[in-house]
Amino acid sequence: MKKTRIFSTMLATVICMASLPAINVFAANQQRTTTLDLTVAGFQNDQKNEDEGWSWDADTLTLTLDNVDFSTGNKSSIKVDGLKSTTILFKGENKLESSATIISRTDRGSKDTGVVLSGKTKDSVLNLEETGNLPVMDQPNVTFESGTVNAKGGAVITLYSIKVMDATLNIDTSEVADGGWNDGLYANGSVEIYGGDVNINAGRAGILVVGIGAPEPKTGLIIKDGKVDINAKLADIYLGTDNIKNGLISGGDITLGGDIGIFLNDCEKCEIKGGTFHTDECEKPFAVHRDSSAVFEYAKADYTELDKAEEAAKALNKDNYVDFTAVEKALEAIDRTKNLTQQSDVDKMAKDINDAVEALVYKSADYTELDKAEKA
Repeated sequence: MKKTRIFSTMLATVICMASLPAINVFAANQQRTTTLDLTVAGFQNDQKNEDEGWSWDADTLTLTLDNVDFSTGNKSSIKVDGLKSTTILFKGENKLESSATIISRTDRGSKDTGVVLSGKTKDSVLNLEETGNLPVMDQPNVTFESGTVNAKGGAVITLYSIKVMDATLNIDTSEVADGGWNDGLYANGSVEIYGGDVNINAGRAGILVVGIGAPEPKTGLIIKDGKVDINAKLADIYLGTDNIKNGLISGGDITLGGDIGIFLNDCEKCEIKGGTFHTDECEKPFAVHRDSSAVFEYAKADYTELDKAEEAAKALNKDNYVDFTAVEKALEAIDRTKNLTQQSDVDKMAKDINDAVEALVYKSADYTELDKAEKA
């Protein structure tokens, strides 16, 4: 039975004590119930609301959230200008809740603009709770720079690219109704992961790169580092629907937990040059659409440790041991056709050889000449 992963994070903590009433973690700041609209004229200058816990720096286009509680009903919690690059810096634990797109934009959008989400410290948290089957964010570009972002409800969607640098990103769209925005990360151009910790539990695709308006080069997926753990109903990673898209994985610790792992639809190829893969729970880790000419290109697995184990075993004199059969069988089982995604198989071959060698028992010494000498 497939294990169930739960990536949803507790978004508010209530502490109950016998002699005291419940304490709201956002009680330090007044709750905001209307959209914080950064596109209106007043935000051409610095703004601050200490009661609600936010401030705006007009020169750097930086909105700072400090333990805010925005519950804005059917209106966006924050609205930004799609033609500007806005940084949202968050401190402490913050909550933005809405049945609309939580962080929305003006209708205009530029390939060079978007939103950067940056935690002041590693423990800084931004909780996004979307309750209306709409995206939690809709931007030209989104960069998760640092801190922890917990998104529950709809997908993070962009006209161009999504980048994860050194942030922890937890997305859960598993309860979004069919027909709603139930993907995890949805990008027209590319999804790029350079580090951090990405956990996605999605009702459709975990990472969906659709290939519309793709920036150059046309690489729809880049994973260079970080930890990526995805469990999605349709496919964990889905590449290409309109334009030719490529995938490039050169690092990272990647767990694919859905029935289909990486699925190539209208796509040229996906190159896997590095990274560690965990696919035990995935029935089809690497799949291509039946009508597609796309291919997976895999680097060869790392045989360094296996080579060492093989060399050490072959240097032994089997006549010195009671039974050398297990070592011989382990050596015969070596398969040098494995690729990078099958590294665990290669590691097991090395372990089997080393375990067999460790279990060897020496034969008893030959005492014939000693017996003769002793008798004489």
